[in-house]
Amino acid sequence: MGYPEELLPKSCYIRIDTDRLDTDAVFLRRIDVACNAIPYDDFGELPASVFIGNESIRKINGLSLSLCGIFLPKHFVYKVLPSEECPDPNAYWEPGTDCCRKEDIAFDFIDEYCTAYLL
Repeated sequence: MGYPEELLPKSCYIRIDTDRLDTDAVFLRRIDVACNAIPYDDFGELPASVFIGNESIRKINGLSLSLCGIFLPKHFVYKVLPSEECPDPNAYWEPGTDCCRKEDIAFDFIDEYCTAYLL
């Protein structure tokens, strides 16, 4: 079984103008830790650093293209890895360009993760 083709950006895709999203839009993210292992803050809320990870809060609008396509819950288990053919698979994709080929993507399956969303 290879990496799902439907998760790859296509050259015909465009950037989403996040200012034009409906007010009921949701930012969805996979957190690579079991839900019961997440360190909540003193208010019992998910800290921004856990939700956003290594990215800056200003990059939260860098929506994953896969979420705008045919993303399904079964896709949460895929974690892309650097490879010789695709050394930076998590780099921001630029509209109009091709990304790594499905055959060139190295990946692993993760066992423990938690999903979180932000309105």
